[in-house]
Amino acid sequence: MLDFFRALSPRSAITYGLWRLSGRKRDVHVRTRLGPVIELRPTLFGDRRNNDFGVAYEIFVLDLYGDELGLDSAKVRRVVDLGANVGFSCLYWLARFPECKLDAYEPHPGHARQAARNIGLNGASHRVKLNQAGAGAKARNASLSDRGSGSTIGDGGDIDIAIVDVFPDLLNTPLDILKMDIEGGEYELMEDPRFAQINARAIFMEWHQCGAQGLVWCRDRLQALGYRVVTATDDGGHGMITAMR
Repeated sequence: MLDFFRALSPRSAITYGLWRLSGRKRDVHVRTRLGPVIELRPTLFGDRRNNDFGVAYEIFVLDLYGDELGLDSAKVRRVVDLGANVGFSCLYWLARFPECKLDAYEPHPGHARQAARNIGLNGASHRVKLNQAGAGAKARNASLSDRGSGSTIGDGGDIDIAIVDVFPDLLNTPLDILKMDIEGGEYELMEDPRFAQINARAIFMEWHQCGAQGLVWCRDRLQALGYRVVTATDDGGHGMITAMR
Protein backbone atom coordinates (compact mmCIF):
# COMPACT_ATOMS: atom_id res chain seq x y z
CA MET A 1 0.00 0.00 0.00
CA LEU A 2 2.85 2.39 0.79
CA ASP A 3 4.15 1.89 -2.75
CA PHE A 4 0.98 3.49 -4.09
CA PHE A 5 1.53 6.58 -1.95
CA ARG A 6 5.02 6.87 -3.45
CA ALA A 7 3.56 6.73 -6.97
CA LEU A 8 1.54 9.90 -6.28
CA SER A 9 2.60 13.52 -6.07
CA PRO A 10 3.12 14.66 -2.45
CA ARG A 11 -0.14 16.63 -2.34
CA SER A 12 -2.11 13.78 -3.92
CA ALA A 13 -0.61 11.30 -1.48
CA ILE A 14 -2.19 13.31 1.34
CA THR A 15 -5.48 13.55 -0.58
CA TYR A 16 -5.47 9.80 -1.15
CA GLY A 17 -4.70 9.07 2.51
CA LEU A 18 -7.57 11.26 3.70
CA TRP A 19 -9.87 9.62 1.15
CA ARG A 20 -9.07 6.18 2.52
CA LEU A 21 -9.57 7.33 6.11
CA SER A 22 -12.96 8.83 5.17
CA GLY A 23 -14.19 5.45 4.00
CA ARG A 24 -13.82 6.06 0.24
CA LYS A 25 -17.42 7.21 -0.11
CA ARG A 26 -16.87 9.40 -3.17
CA ASP A 27 -14.68 9.68 -6.22
CA VAL A 28 -11.24 11.21 -5.72
CA HIS A 29 -8.78 12.74 -8.17
CA VAL A 30 -5.06 12.18 -7.57
CA ARG A 31 -2.01 13.07 -9.62
CA THR A 32 0.64 10.45 -10.26
CA ARG A 33 4.33 11.29 -10.20
CA LEU A 34 4.40 10.42 -13.90
CA GLY A 35 2.02 13.33 -14.47
CA PRO A 36 -1.50 12.10 -15.26
CA VAL A 37 -4.47 12.81 -13.01
CA ILE A 38 -6.58 9.71 -12.39
CA GLU A 39 -10.02 9.30 -10.87
CA LEU A 40 -10.44 6.54 -8.31
CA ARG A 41 -14.01 5.50 -7.59
CA PRO A 42 -15.31 3.91 -4.36
CA THR A 43 -15.17 0.12 -4.40
CA LEU A 44 -17.91 -1.78 -2.62
CA PHE A 45 -16.80 -4.83 -0.68
CA GLY A 46 -16.91 -7.86 -2.97
CA ASP A 47 -17.79 -5.77 -6.05
CA ARG A 48 -15.38 -6.81 -8.82
CA ARG A 49 -16.82 -4.39 -11.36
CA ASN A 50 -14.63 -1.52 -10.17
CA ASN A 51 -10.94 -2.31 -9.94
CA ASP A 52 -9.59 1.22 -10.38
CA PHE A 53 -7.04 0.82 -7.60
CA GLY A 54 -5.78 -2.55 -8.85
CA VAL A 55 -5.34 -1.30 -12.42
CA ALA A 56 -3.65 1.92 -11.24
CA TYR A 57 -1.33 -0.10 -9.00
CA GLU A 58 -0.23 -2.34 -11.88
CA ILE A 59 0.46 0.55 -14.21
CA PHE A 60 1.86 3.28 -11.96
CA VAL A 61 3.47 1.23 -9.18
CA LEU A 62 4.45 -2.11 -10.73
CA ASP A 63 5.25 -0.29 -14.00
CA LEU A 64 3.55 -3.02 -16.05
CA TYR A 65 4.57 -1.34 -19.31
CA GLY A 66 8.06 -0.33 -18.21
CA ASP A 67 10.98 0.67 -20.39
CA GLU A 68 12.67 -2.72 -20.83
CA LEU A 69 12.61 -2.10 -24.58
CA GLY A 70 14.47 1.20 -24.34
CA LEU A 71 12.12 3.08 -26.67
CA ASP A 72 13.05 6.68 -27.45
CA SER A 73 10.23 8.75 -25.95
CA ALA A 74 10.55 11.44 -28.63
CA LYS A 75 10.21 8.97 -31.51
CA VAL A 76 7.09 7.08 -30.45
CA ARG A 77 4.26 8.61 -32.49
CA ARG A 78 1.49 5.99 -32.67
CA VAL A 79 0.20 3.57 -30.04
CA VAL A 80 -2.74 1.16 -30.35
CA ASP A 81 -4.20 0.11 -26.99
CA LEU A 82 -6.44 -2.96 -27.21
CA GLY A 83 -8.24 -3.36 -23.89
CA ALA A 84 -7.97 0.19 -22.54
CA ASN A 85 -10.13 -0.51 -19.46
CA VAL A 86 -10.68 2.82 -17.62
CA GLY A 87 -7.97 4.65 -19.52
CA PHE A 88 -5.03 4.43 -17.11
CA SER A 89 -2.88 2.65 -19.68
CA CYS A 90 -3.76 5.35 -22.24
CA LEU A 91 -2.65 8.05 -19.80
CA TYR A 92 0.57 6.14 -19.16
CA TRP A 93 1.42 6.03 -22.86
CA LEU A 94 0.48 9.68 -23.39
CA ALA A 95 2.68 10.83 -20.51
CA ARG A 96 5.62 8.62 -21.34
CA PHE A 97 5.54 9.43 -25.06
CA PRO A 98 4.53 13.10 -25.38
CA GLU A 99 4.55 13.06 -29.19
CA CYS A 100 2.27 10.05 -29.60
CA LYS A 101 -1.36 9.73 -30.57
CA LEU A 102 -3.40 6.76 -29.54
CA ASP A 103 -6.14 4.49 -30.87
CA ALA A 104 -7.85 2.73 -27.98
CA TYR A 105 -10.47 -0.04 -27.89
CA GLU A 106 -12.62 -0.92 -24.88
CA PRO A 107 -15.87 -2.92 -25.20
CA HIS A 108 -17.24 -2.51 -21.68
CA PRO A 109 -19.53 0.55 -21.80
CA GLY A 110 -18.84 1.52 -18.19
CA HIS A 111 -15.08 1.23 -18.63
CA ALA A 112 -15.21 3.15 -21.90
CA ARG A 113 -17.13 6.00 -20.25
CA GLN A 114 -14.63 6.08 -17.40
CA ALA A 115 -11.72 6.00 -19.86
CA ALA A 116 -13.18 9.01 -21.68
CA ARG A 117 -13.54 10.76 -18.33
CA ASN A 118 -9.94 10.07 -17.25
CA ILE A 119 -8.59 11.14 -20.62
CA GLY A 120 -10.70 14.30 -20.48
CA LEU A 121 -9.46 15.14 -16.97
CA ASN A 122 -6.00 15.42 -18.50
CA GLY A 123 -7.06 17.50 -21.51
CA ALA A 124 -5.91 14.70 -23.79
CA SER A 125 -9.07 13.87 -25.75
CA HIS A 126 -7.55 15.33 -28.92
CA ARG A 127 -4.76 12.76 -28.75
CA VAL A 128 -6.95 9.68 -28.30
CA LYS A 129 -9.47 8.00 -30.56
CA LEU A 130 -11.50 5.90 -28.14
CA ASN A 131 -13.56 3.11 -29.69
CA GLN A 132 -16.26 1.51 -27.53
CA ALA A 133 -15.83 -1.91 -29.11
CA GLY A 134 -13.92 -5.12 -28.69
CA ALA A 135 -10.94 -5.87 -30.92
CA GLY A 136 -11.35 -8.93 -33.11
CA ALA A 137 -10.61 -10.37 -36.52
CA LYS A 138 -14.18 -9.97 -37.76
CA ALA A 139 -17.13 -7.72 -36.95
CA ARG A 140 -19.94 -9.27 -34.91
CA ASN A 141 -22.09 -8.88 -31.83
CA ALA A 142 -21.09 -10.63 -28.62
CA SER A 143 -21.72 -10.68 -24.88
CA LEU A 144 -19.34 -9.59 -22.15
CA SER A 145 -19.19 -10.61 -18.50
CA ASP A 146 -19.34 -7.76 -16.00
CA ARG A 147 -16.31 -8.54 -13.84
CA GLY A 148 -14.32 -5.33 -13.91
CA SER A 149 -10.82 -5.61 -15.33
CA GLY A 150 -11.38 -9.39 -15.66
CA SER A 151 -14.43 -9.13 -17.94
CA THR A 152 -14.35 -11.69 -20.74
CA ILE A 153 -16.19 -12.18 -24.00
CA GLY A 154 -18.26 -15.35 -24.33
CA ASP A 155 -21.65 -16.96 -24.19
CA GLY A 156 -23.86 -15.98 -21.30
CA GLY A 157 -22.30 -12.59 -20.64
CA ASP A 158 -24.20 -9.78 -18.95
CA ILE A 159 -23.55 -7.00 -21.47
CA ASP A 160 -24.19 -6.90 -25.22
CA ILE A 161 -21.22 -5.43 -27.08
CA ALA A 162 -19.90 -4.94 -30.58
CA ILE A 163 -16.65 -6.46 -31.80
CA VAL A 164 -14.98 -4.83 -34.79
CA ASP A 165 -12.39 -6.05 -37.24
CA VAL A 166 -9.40 -4.17 -35.87
CA PHE A 167 -6.98 -5.07 -38.64
CA PRO A 168 -7.82 -2.13 -40.95
CA ASP A 169 -6.70 0.13 -38.10
CA LEU A 170 -3.62 -1.94 -37.29
CA LEU A 171 -2.54 -2.06 -40.93
CA ASN A 172 -3.45 1.53 -41.78
CA THR A 173 -0.07 3.03 -40.89
CA PRO A 174 3.06 1.82 -39.10
CA LEU A 175 2.71 1.82 -35.33
CA ASP A 176 5.32 2.08 -32.66
CA ILE A 177 3.52 0.17 -29.92
CA LEU A 178 0.78 -2.43 -29.96
CA LYS A 179 -0.61 -3.17 -26.50
CA MET A 180 -2.98 -6.13 -26.06
CA ASP A 181 -4.80 -6.98 -22.85
CA ILE A 182 -8.01 -8.58 -24.07
CA GLU A 183 -8.53 -11.55 -21.75
CA GLY A 184 -7.82 -14.37 -24.22
CA GLY A 185 -8.89 -12.48 -27.34
CA GLU A 186 -5.24 -12.20 -28.32
CA TYR A 187 -5.39 -15.62 -30.00
CA GLU A 188 -8.09 -14.58 -32.46
CA LEU A 189 -5.81 -11.78 -33.61
CA MET A 190 -2.53 -13.67 -33.54
CA GLU A 191 -3.96 -16.63 -35.49
CA ASP A 192 -5.22 -14.38 -38.29
CA PRO A 193 -2.83 -14.27 -41.30
CA ARG A 194 -3.03 -10.48 -41.29
CA PHE A 195 -1.25 -10.36 -37.93
CA ALA A 196 1.98 -11.04 -39.80
CA GLN A 197 1.46 -7.83 -41.78
CA ILE A 198 1.35 -5.54 -38.73
CA ASN A 199 4.31 -3.19 -38.80
CA ALA A 200 4.79 -2.71 -35.05
CA ARG A 201 8.11 -1.82 -33.47
CA ALA A 202 7.10 -3.14 -30.07
CA ILE A 203 4.39 -5.32 -28.56
CA PHE A 204 3.24 -5.35 -24.93
CA MET A 205 0.71 -8.09 -24.31
CA GLU A 206 -0.88 -9.99 -21.47
CA TRP A 207 -1.27 -13.63 -22.44
CA HIS A 208 -3.92 -15.92 -20.96
CA GLN A 209 -3.95 -19.70 -20.84
CA CYS A 210 -6.66 -20.95 -23.20
CA GLY A 211 -6.47 -24.71 -23.53
CA ALA A 212 -3.18 -25.61 -25.20
CA GLN A 213 -2.48 -21.98 -26.03
CA GLY A 214 -0.43 -20.04 -23.55
CA LEU A 215 2.99 -18.53 -22.96
CA VAL A 216 4.94 -20.92 -25.21
CA TRP A 217 2.44 -20.55 -28.07
CA CYS A 218 2.53 -16.74 -27.90
CA ARG A 219 6.30 -16.60 -27.65
CA ASP A 220 6.78 -18.97 -30.59
CA ARG A 221 4.26 -17.06 -32.71
CA LEU A 222 5.98 -13.73 -32.11
CA GLN A 223 9.43 -15.14 -32.76
CA ALA A 224 8.25 -16.76 -35.99
CA LEU A 225 7.16 -13.29 -37.13
CA GLY A 226 10.58 -11.79 -36.47
CA TYR A 227 10.03 -10.33 -33.00
CA ARG A 228 12.61 -10.65 -30.27
CA VAL A 229 10.91 -11.57 -27.00
CA VAL A 230 12.56 -9.38 -24.36
CA THR A 231 10.56 -10.42 -21.28
CA ALA A 232 8.01 -13.15 -20.62
CA THR A 233 6.40 -13.83 -17.25
CA ASP A 234 4.09 -16.58 -16.01
CA ASP A 235 1.92 -15.65 -13.04
CA GLY A 236 -0.10 -18.84 -13.15
CA GLY A 237 -2.25 -18.96 -16.25
CA HIS A 238 -1.45 -15.45 -17.43
CA GLY A 239 1.47 -13.08 -17.67
CA MET A 240 3.19 -10.35 -19.65
CA ILE A 241 5.22 -10.56 -22.84
CA THR A 242 7.22 -7.69 -24.28
CA ALA A 243 8.74 -8.04 -27.73
CA MET A 244 10.30 -5.83 -30.36
CA ARG A 245 11.68 -5.81 -33.87
